[in-house]
Amino acid sequence: GKEVVLATVSQDGRALECATPELKADKDVVLAAVSQNGGTLTYATPELKADKEVVLAAVSQYGWALEFATPELRDDLEIVSAAIAQSPEAIHFASERIKNNPELLQEREQTYFNITPIQGSCSLI
Repeated sequence: GKEVVLATVSQDGRALECATPELKADKDVVLAAVSQNGGTLTYATPELKADKEVVLAAVSQYGWALEFATPELRDDLEIVSAAIAQSPEAIHFASERIKNNPELLQEREQTYFNITPIQGSCSLI
């Protein structure tokens, strides 16, 4: 039943692949799976791939899961920010509008290069 699958996907999200269609459509089950392994978003129903809470949990665990989100969520700044914080290259799956967002580009560079701006550091050169 649901409880067994819930316990299983909480330990290994990939188990979602073997779940019944009904359980792949169950938000609690999918949320547990993607929180453990974000890539398992691929096995969720289209409705859950459009659910902001589910997608946010997935991309926060595995940024590349952005690939499996709906176009609407690939155009959501919060979702994309969470994805690139986890995997900077996941920006490839963002909408064109989001890809060109100056704040996001700066955030991505800082994450990618692990840069922490230091006040006055240029004056030392």
